[in-house]
Amino acid sequence: MRVLVVQADESARASQRDLLSGAELTVAAAGSGAEALEKLREGAPDLVVLGRSLPDMDGLDLLPQLKGVHDQFMPVLIASHRSTTAERVLGLQKGADDYLALPCDPDELLARVRALLRVKEMHDRVLSIQRELERLVVSDPLTGLYNRRYLVDRLGQEMNRVDRYGGRLAFAMIDLDGFKPVNDKYGHVFGDRLLRAAASEISRSLRTPDVAARYGGDEFAVILPQTQPEGALPPGDSRPVLLARLLPPGLSWPRCPWHTLRHAMNAAEACHPPAAAPRYPLKDDPYSSHSVIARAVRQYVRRIAPRRPMVVDVGC
Repeated sequence: MRVLVVQADESARASQRDLLSGAELTVAAAGSGAEALEKLREGAPDLVVLGRSLPDMDGLDLLPQLKGVHDQFMPVLIASHRSTTAERVLGLQKGADDYLALPCDPDELLARVRALLRVKEMHDRVLSIQRELERLVVSDPLTGLYNRRYLVDRLGQEMNRVDRYGGRLAFAMIDLDGFKPVNDKYGHVFGDRLLRAAASEISRSLRTPDVAARYGGDEFAVILPQTQPEGALPPGDSRPVLLARLLPPGLSWPRCPWHTLRHAMNAAEACHPPAAAPRYPLKDDPYSSHSVIARAVRQYVRRIAPRRPMVVDVGC
């Protein structure tokens, strides 16, 4: 664990540094607020032991900068001779996590440092678990793409952005034709490999702002911000080539019907705002994310052309 000691007095700084180093902690030291901020830019410590009477500022004035430089929780222990009740209360109100009056027993200082480091470790574990849960909530466990819930929410956000700032938004539905027979014949493990490989190929073909998701089963969806209808899918017959690289090692074309999948990735697209008002009445708002998805699916069912990708405007 890394500790930054910020004390103006050289002897106090040296004694605290030696004490903490002896406890097998990695210690850096600073004699002023400016030096402390420079150390902070080099890398965030796990704990700061902060004095009050710094040559360029009151240590309390450094608290907002110490707490605001990094996103992670960084506890601050104030160790100062300015130790009246009012001073201690002020320090805690300003954001310090603990306040220790000097002079003090070295064992007490070390105990308080270890207690705050335990809090730091617990906070980091909770934050890690929270981030992992947030990732699981919005991701598909098989492919690693976003899931349908996130897709609908994100599509709504992107539509609102278009409505407010202008531009165009394309939405593509992609389906793997002939997937079920392959899945039934070679098993779900084999089918899962196909889905993961298809998801990987789709992801590699996207730009940074694009969002790919697994809609369900063998269906995928892609949100393409600032994209015109004609730019959502590559020209010609290049989209089906994605599946040409998905044949697993050890399986030859004659023994596996994967050659039928080389030209079996079909897609349909809807755009927002539509070129014309939708012709088919929908129960909900025709300009909602659910309706855009529904129109893309409808166009896919009505206009699907096997072995070729389909690009249609939502106003069709």
